[in-house]
Amino acid sequence: IITSVIFYFLTRFISRPIPVIVDGMTEAEKGNLTVRLDIETDDEFSMLGEKFNSMVTNLADLTRRVIHVSEQVSSSADQLSAGAVESAKTTEEVAMTINMVATGTEEQAKNIEQTATTINEMTNGIQEVADNAHDVLAAAREANNTATEGGQAVDKAITQMMSINKTVNNTARTVRALGERSQQIGYIVDVIAGIAKQTNLLALNAAIEAARAGEQGRGFAVVAEEVRKLAEQSQEAAKQIADLIMEIQTETTQAVSAMETGIQEVILGSEAVNGAGDAFNEIIDTINKVAKQVQEVSIAAEQMAAGAEQALSAVQNVASISEETAASAEEVAAATEEQTASIQEVAASSTVLTQLAEELKSMVG
Repeated sequence: IITSVIFYFLTRFISRPIPVIVDGMTEAEKGNLTVRLDIETDDEFSMLGEKFNSMVTNLADLTRRVIHVSEQVSSSADQLSAGAVESAKTTEEVAMTINMVATGTEEQAKNIEQTATTINEMTNGIQEVADNAHDVLAAAREANNTATEGGQAVDKAITQMMSINKTVNNTARTVRALGERSQQIGYIVDVIAGIAKQTNLLALNAAIEAARAGEQGRGFAVVAEEVRKLAEQSQEAAKQIADLIMEIQTETTQAVSAMETGIQEVILGSEAVNGAGDAFNEIIDTINKVAKQVQEVSIAAEQMAAGAEQALSAVQNVASISEETAASAEEVAAATEEQTASIQEVAASSTVLTQLAEELKSMVG
């Protein structure tokens, strides 16, 4: 009986801290990390209580740290997620802008190529104008040479017309002098005709006187007859000469008139040739001016052609740069798309991290 009593009290003394320990562990299991065990014994249960209290204190401190870290992780994850979303949005806008730039650059490259084609056609046209200007300049110079030769021929014709005019004037003077000599001869012929007529009358009178003398005057009558015949012949010859002189005077008058008409024609011809000479001089001046203008046009066309070639080279360089820019823009767009995908992955990871932080927080809370 004594042994049983001792065993009873001993068992009760030993098992008394156990419910306290069980209750404390139950509270700790429920998440109450403020629980503490108060065991006033000097045995292993007291040491167990102290270790339990130390464990719960450390666990509470660890929980607070985990909660703090979880909150920081959750906040950082939220910020990272928000930043990733914003970055993804910005990256998408940048990608869209770069795509638009690439498209615009490609369109610009096409337009520049068309511009280069247009400038090339313009260069060919300007070169053709320059070539035509050279041809026109050569034709103008040839026309100038021809006009100069024509002017020289006109000058020579003017000189010849002046010589003809001088010759015609000299001939007219000679014909007039011939007419005057013909008139003088006519006067002489008239005198001869008068003398022949008078001689004929004298011979007739001599024949009458010889007939009155009879036989003594027969010889004188023969002489008188011969004189009469000679006078008639002289009178007839004088008449023929007078007729010839009249014809000569008529023809001389006609010749003088024709000479005067010829002189007028020569004067008119000289004036016409002088007008032609002036016209040739004006033509030469005009051709020289045209040649000068054509030469200026040719020089300007050559300068324009050179400028167009430089512009074409510059446009081709710009087109090459535009093509390179378009290619770079496409590469940047591809890289931006990859970056967008990476940012989306980061955003997804941030979401997962936030969820894990919340779960960890809820687990330790």
